[in-house]
Amino acid sequence: MTKSSFFYQLSGLSLGVAILLVLLNFVPRFQVDISVSWISWLFYIVFTIVVFFVSNKAALSANPHTFTSVIMGVVIGKMFFSILIILLYIKLVNPESRYFLIPFFAIYFSFTIFELYFMTKLGRSKP
Repeated sequence: MTKSSFFYQLSGLSLGVAILLVLLNFVPRFQVDISVSWISWLFYIVFTIVVFFVSNKAALSANPHTFTSVIMGVVIGKMFFSILIILLYIKLVNPESRYFLIPFFAIYFSFTIFELYFMTKLGRSKP
């Protein structure tokens, strides 16, 4: 996967998720906690870009285990940071309901599926 292809597809995904968040802002149940959704949206964009560059370098590595190690690190790191975002939001804002988790996990799964897609492509392009 080329860098331009990656950024083109990431832009499309990010725009689609942003449209979803704008639409959810019209639903009163989600409107109250929409800030955590935008924060997570931005976090996952940056995280995905970092993952792409690290994965791209690992895929080109002579050591065949490097790419697998990167995948494991990405999965663990993403889960850790996702839990951290949720816990910090609960601790700092003390939301009245847990409905903020619905858009959060929609964003999480959207970017996870995209990461799976491009990491699979990178893994197949090994030298």
